[in-house]
Amino acid sequence: MKTSIQPAILSPWQAAQAAMLYHYASIERLRQLHLIITQLINGVVDPLLDLAKQQGRDRHLVDERWGNRNTSENWANNAWPFLKDLQKGLAGNIALRSQGEYRETGTDHYLRGADQFSMMWASDEEAARFEAAANLISRYAGLIDDTLAHPQNRWDDYALMYYFPDFVSENPTRPMFKVRMDIVSETGEMPPQAGVYVSADDPFAALQFAWPGPKGCPLRYANTFNSLGLAALRQVGRSRLWVDEARMFDFATRSEFANELRPRLEVLGTVYPTIAPSAVARAAFEQKPSKWYFVEQLDEPRVATKLEWNDSDDDKDAVRPAAGEIASVSGYYYSPSRQNSRRFIAAGEVAPDFGNDYGTTIWQLEKR
Repeated sequence: MKTSIQPAILSPWQAAQAAMLYHYASIERLRQLHLIITQLINGVVDPLLDLAKQQGRDRHLVDERWGNRNTSENWANNAWPFLKDLQKGLAGNIALRSQGEYRETGTDHYLRGADQFSMMWASDEEAARFEAAANLISRYAGLIDDTLAHPQNRWDDYALMYYFPDFVSENPTRPMFKVRMDIVSETGEMPPQAGVYVSADDPFAALQFAWPGPKGCPLRYANTFNSLGLAALRQVGRSRLWVDEARMFDFATRSEFANELRPRLEVLGTVYPTIAPSAVARAAFEQKPSKWYFVEQLDEPRVATKLEWNDSDDDKDAVRPAAGEIASVSGYYYSPSRQNSRRFIAAGEVAPDFGNDYGTTIWQLEKR
């Protein structure tokens, strides 16, 4: 019979994921995006169009073949409206939040529309300034859209870790969370309330954000490790997974999955060790249905500690006993060798063995 891992307390990495998703889905971030777009229009685009008009740039750009295609007038008539529509759409999204509605921003659609029109009327420096601002906006909005996208959950363990350093630099303190085991739903069902949800069946599944309502987002499939991903987690370690290029390259070239992974390390016949994390990630995940618990963000003052976890003990036998070894620390352990493996092991107890195909069973102490 399938059992739940009963995650009454989030692991440090799960708490970090919850903080990221609540932040990316927040109305504060949406308002900030609207402000950035407004500043781009009012502080960069409009003054630049006014300058081009004052200098009479268009008279040098109109020709018999292309007409006014490369002029500032053409850009103002066609590209500028895309930016204004984005600004208006974000204002509408902000208003809808009061009704409990969450929507993707559509930023990439609007920016791609504006990009279709020539900026030959601008200098190289002016065009580069606009492009840099557009790229910043696209990245900023993309994290909102990845969080609110459905029907498929775009977040997995690799993607969350990829953006985690930037998130920590911008948000150095950690909110408090409570796993609400009384608020539960299944993949495919509309959640009881808006917020972050943690898998009750799989400790390695990425958390997700979902919300109810006529235009709500049901709980999606869990993005979790497949056998290759579990092997990478076991060999590389939680704190180094995806970020330690040397260890990831060693796994990609020396593990039982080397034949599968090596072609992913090559570009035009040359092997690039630096792409090992992304190469492994492209083959490390699978999707499966799950039961989900609501993760409540508490209204208590934010904890005055950095949003990070200490995995300095990852390589110590005291918290990673192998099967047949005696555990020296009492606590709840889990093993990457098997899902739903969470169990209490007392100090002095021999760590059990699953006897599976993954090799030696390694147990990891949950940190609180």
